[in-house]
Amino acid sequence: MLVHFNSSNEKSLAESTGSINARFKLAGNEYDCTPFARFISRLEKVNGEWKMLSLDAMFERDTIAPVHPMNSPPARLDVEAYRPSYRCIAWQVASKGFQVSRDLPGTDRPELVKRLIDESYKWIQP
Repeated sequence: MLVHFNSSNEKSLAESTGSINARFKLAGNEYDCTPFARFISRLEKVNGEWKMLSLDAMFERDTIAPVHPMNSPPARLDVEAYRPSYRCIAWQVASKGFQVSRDLPGTDRPELVKRLIDESYKWIQP
């Protein structure tokens, strides 16, 4: 994790990496959907305590794998309609009836990643 503080030590940005795990069932079999991302968090000191204001993801890639590979066939999913950096999680969320933005920051849209980083560093300036 990389943490940046502004000159007054009242605001900071934390950069980290991680994954999100979401288990689901399909045709009676369990699968894990795992998106991998970089995260940027805005933090601010309020009354002497640090508070997290945001946690934004910059998606890199994701996978879907059977929980029990010996007992489950590979999942046949129509994920090609979604962006490569988060297509599996987008498919899973959309399959539950939710809208998925096509404009989330991801490695396949570096201009969106740059915008998020630039806005975050602008926010931290005094």
